[in-house]
Amino acid sequence: MPWRLRAVMALAGRVAGAAALLVAAAAGASGAAEDAASAEANMTRQKSSHEAPFFKDLLTGRVWVYQMLSAESPDVRDYGSAAYFHADGQVTICTSTGSGAIDNTGRWRVVPSEMFVTLFNYLAPGEEPDPAQVKSHVPIFYDPATGQLHSERWVADDTWQVFLRGWVQESWPAGLAAACPELTPAGLPLNTAQQSLVFWQLMREDPKSPVRGFPGSERAIPGGTGLAAAGHQPTLPAEELRGWLAANNGMVVSGGMLRYVLALGPRGDEVWLLEGDSDKVLDTIRLVPLEDGQGVALQFTAAPIRLLYSLGYPLGLVSTGKRYGAFALMDWLVERAEPVALPFMDRENVGFRFLPGGNLRVGTRGGRDIGGEWWLSQGSLHVLVEGIETANTFEWRALARHVGWSGER
Repeated sequence: MPWRLRAVMALAGRVAGAAALLVAAAAGASGAAEDAASAEANMTRQKSSHEAPFFKDLLTGRVWVYQMLSAESPDVRDYGSAAYFHADGQVTICTSTGSGAIDNTGRWRVVPSEMFVTLFNYLAPGEEPDPAQVKSHVPIFYDPATGQLHSERWVADDTWQVFLRGWVQESWPAGLAAACPELTPAGLPLNTAQQSLVFWQLMREDPKSPVRGFPGSERAIPGGTGLAAAGHQPTLPAEELRGWLAANNGMVVSGGMLRYVLALGPRGDEVWLLEGDSDKVLDTIRLVPLEDGQGVALQFTAAPIRLLYSLGYPLGLVSTGKRYGAFALMDWLVERAEPVALPFMDRENVGFRFLPGGNLRVGTRGGRDIGGEWWLSQGSLHVLVEGIETANTFEWRALARHVGWSGER
């Protein structure tokens, strides 16, 4: 299937969050309005690397060793700190500085976000995060290859900045245990190799301590590596995007708070918005490449919404690993390669054989063999037989019952 700007998918940020991209792409913007649009685009392009449940599992019962990279004073920036995340939502923190150490306790959590997929916070969770404002919650990023964990925050000059940078480990650093003797988590192993309070020395003392390849890390947000860490350059190469889209065509995908189905095909590319946790298609989003070749317009069918996605930036979506029912049914019919009667048609008169690539052969009782094509669109199967101008549409659940498919393959 040719690559036709299928970056499409990006659903740059769900129904609510991505609306801000309209401002960024508005034609004719100039001066202050143009600057505001650019800032809005920079904010909304950001996506955490994984969904909230992943980070909750990663952090619970473990230690984040980090440096506050955003601090202006080297007395703070150059020193290591550690936070232990209790399962009950408590957090224990030892912050080292050049002049001593500060111990603290508070609360922590990770929450789904319509715009950023996931937001992380500790010490002062406060109100629920506003999709349009980071407030005290920040996007968070995990690299399974290195075990590095970092967060980024939105700063006054309308850009992203690396906030905390470090790694997750299974033990408490001995140097920080000495600095904050009353805070060492009970029952947690003490890492005696980690004696320094200087961050870079602490990193070198036990290079094997980071937790790498944590289970579930393979379900990463494509391109979700952090815009500040990438120098605000595009984070999703075209080849990676092609591979992800090809692997997930026909799959249920999620990100943040909504679920979708990728439906990419020769007659057009679509994303189906699902209703809640059901498999009911709530709306079809048509994907139209922009004339400048730099992005894709996402046009909703049932709602007057038109969103834009810039190629090269995070999609904000992950595969659930679940094949959507309509696609699974058609996989089954193609694999069987046996003629079936479609609903409302005489089983003895007409048999439809569904072939790969959307091809169709129709056999009749009189011995004729007619060609045709089939495709999935707007959550339904569409069948067009040669010599007939109008395609027939079949609701896939009704078709599944008719042909005796139960979902088992």
